[in-house]
Amino acid sequence: MKCSRCQAASSASMESSELTKFSDDVKIKIFRCKLCNSCSGLEFRGLAVSTEDILVRDATLNGWLQAETDLDKVVHYTLSQILYKEHEPPNENELEVVFDVPDPLDVIKILWIDGKAVGFYTVKPKGTTIEETFQVYCMATLDTAYIRKQFRRQGHCTRMITDLLQSYPEQDIGFSSPISNSMKKVLKKYLTQQPELQNRFWEIEGAGEEGQRKLIWYSILKETNRKRKHT
Repeated sequence: MKCSRCQAASSASMESSELTKFSDDVKIKIFRCKLCNSCSGLEFRGLAVSTEDILVRDATLNGWLQAETDLDKVVHYTLSQILYKEHEPPNENELEVVFDVPDPLDVIKILWIDGKAVGFYTVKPKGTTIEETFQVYCMATLDTAYIRKQFRRQGHCTRMITDLLQSYPEQDIGFSSPISNSMKKVLKKYLTQQPELQNRFWEIEGAGEEGQRKLIWYSILKETNRKRKHT
């Protein structure tokens, strides 16, 4: 197995990792390169696969599709906990953050392009309870989102928002705080073009209860006016 980061071949050591939040029988082993400590592959149910090959499926798969199987969830784990966290780490200056493994009731959508998984988003459904605080989400809330760098600026994030609206019609939509700068730009353009949605998108903390949410369009206008005053 070849390391995708430093290109070293046959230099992997192995450590165990379990996806206990998905299923009791979903366990993977992670192969790490001895030279750079980067994850170079996974072993899932006895099959060793590189991090890139685990993302490849039937070439007919396209668009944002819900993760249903254990293999789908391993694909999401590879994207969120390996490629995003290690290979394309979040930029704190852009308000990007490290993602936790989803909770069992979270909805996972994977972006497929010609059979290759290149991104994901996860949603906390309305009514989901936060175990630590016993608060209940008051609206469907986008919790995490990521698209691999080489596939950005191609409209996929815009289509993600459209997919959210289609999945939760006539509902307000929450976006977990902090919202990254890149997501704010997409939301600004989206809401400018579709003003009828300006009162439906909220930035939320916690479960989005009263006092834990603010209208995203209001924040966009406030930020725009602030910038105008300084120019």
